[in-house]
Amino acid sequence: MSPKGQTLCLLLTVACPWLPCEAIEYVEFLKRHLDYPKSTFGNDNAYCEAMMHDRGMLCWQSNTFVHASEYEVQSLCSSRGHLVAELERSSIPFPITVCSRRGKKPQGACSYEGKSLTKEIWVTCLKGLPVYFNKYG
Repeated sequence: MSPKGQTLCLLLTVACPWLPCEAIEYVEFLKRHLDYPKSTFGNDNAYCEAMMHDRGMLCWQSNTFVHASEYEVQSLCSSRGHLVAELERSSIPFPITVCSRRGKKPQGACSYEGKSLTKEIWVTCLKGLPVYFNKYG
């Protein structure tokens, strides 16, 4: 997500506490999972180290970043998704980076391993907005 988009997300969550829950959950979804165009940090491991830190997801077990526009991801909840077991599955594969914590949670800083893939993604939608990333595959 661009710095401009991150600023908007921060403003929405802090300055607009009266927003419906799904709007706040959507903003959190974008913060946690959208990076378009993909930020460059050299290699996938360096990418994951930087992104997990920059997005405040320190020592999380794993996270997946989707490298598609907000419009493309949002359209999963309408025209580009297929409802399967109450989840929307993308009808086309998306470029993603999967970040996984190395080893068990240490006392100090965590390190991450990254892997770039192109896979279908599964999300939970609420009132036409993606609010939870479920899996890829």
